[in-house]
Amino acid sequence: MPEEESIVNPPEWPAVPPAAPEGEPAPGSVPLGTPFAPEPGTETLFTGGGAEDEGTGGGLPHSETPAGEPGAADDLPFSGSVSPGEGLPGDQSGSFNPPPGRGPTSDLGQPSDDDRLMAALAWISMVVIQVPLVSIVLLLAEGNKNRPFQRYHATTSILLWLGAVVYEILAIFAYTVLGLVTLGCGFLCLWPILLVPHALALWYGIQAYQGRYSEVPAASQFARTQRWV
Repeated sequence: MPEEESIVNPPEWPAVPPAAPEGEPAPGSVPLGTPFAPEPGTETLFTGGGAEDEGTGGGLPHSETPAGEPGAADDLPFSGSVSPGEGLPGDQSGSFNPPPGRGPTSDLGQPSDDDRLMAALAWISMVVIQVPLVSIVLLLAEGNKNRPFQRYHATTSILLWLGAVVYEILAIFAYTVLGLVTLGCGFLCLWPILLVPHALALWYGIQAYQGRYSEVPAASQFARTQRWV
């Protein structure tokens, strides 16, 4: 005889509670503003919520695993916010250290392409025409008062040029005397000392074009002391 098919009773679904009358909370619901109270011995991680939820149970529980067990809230990655400078290594602390030579009146923005070009020309003009003409124009320009990068390099290049004038006078005197004393040998060996200011100006021009506030010995500190940069 064929086996009789067994009749499987369908599962009984829980009855849907009747809708609450208008203006009354549904059965089993928690009224708004009721603080959330976790069960004893458990830790709850809240996500979401803000200052407006503080003290009113704001945020949703993320985990109710007992403390010390795998998957507890203390084993989950931190989802809050970290204040600047708190627990972050190295340069991630949120603080900004300006490069050496940056004047106290300058902002923290990066120099634009025009700033880098004009700052470099301020130095290169000392090599080409022997006079910081571009630096003087940059300092006299009304719009450059709000361009600290150009102002810094224009000021330091003029100060270096003034020092270079004194250096050249002393270098020419030493070059002439030593050349005569050595019967001409000094003229062949000591001529590079006359090019030191030109080499320095060329070097600082390259640094300026790369967007750097190069520290010029004595000149940078003097300019900051006088509040010129």
